[in-house]
Amino acid sequence: MKLIIGALSLLLSSFLPALPAHNLLIQKLDKINSLSASFTQLVLLNGRKVSDISGKFMLKKPGKIYWEINQPSRQLLVANGRQFWVYEPKLKQATVQKQTSDIGGAAGLFVSGKSNIWLAAYKVISYQQDKNTVFQLTAKSAKNSLAKIKLYFENDLLTRIDFSDQLGQYSEIKLIKMKLNQPISDSMFDFLPPRHADVINLG
Repeated sequence: MKLIIGALSLLLSSFLPALPAHNLLIQKLDKINSLSASFTQLVLLNGRKVSDISGKFMLKKPGKIYWEINQPSRQLLVANGRQFWVYEPKLKQATVQKQTSDIGGAAGLFVSGKSNIWLAAYKVISYQQDKNTVFQLTAKSAKNSLAKIKLYFENDLLTRIDFSDQLGQYSEIKLIKMKLNQPISDSMFDFLPPRHADVINLG
């Protein structure tokens, strides 16, 4: 699975609609220092349903993410700023690699702490849909693993993430019971593989 974030002063807030979509999105992402939520994820491949996924996640800037899939089968992805782990209990297998400065995929938008650099690879437009401001990001190059990303914000609260990769896979992630900028211990992002697990070090 591939997967799978400065507040403005009150004085300037009235001028936000005049800013380009790219800048508005950077401001919203910069307001996210940590968040946690439950999620549901629908995955389609070339228009056909592949799976329904549910679980929970937490993230904390810079570089920390905990993504736990509970259904249909358990999988865990954990990054602590130094290492990136993927653990699959059913296979009794864990893979680990050195974490680079930015996490790839949609998660990189939130945890990298460099959203202005990351977003340089995408063309950004925004529009209103019901109560949400939707930011649509389209890759400028086919070399980017994600071809398109949509982020749905209700005010400053992220409610949904859609993304499509270059191979025709589409994911729709809905966030539930989200908590924004609440304290999260760094220990939540440290992973120790069980003794019975085969550990594959990818360097």
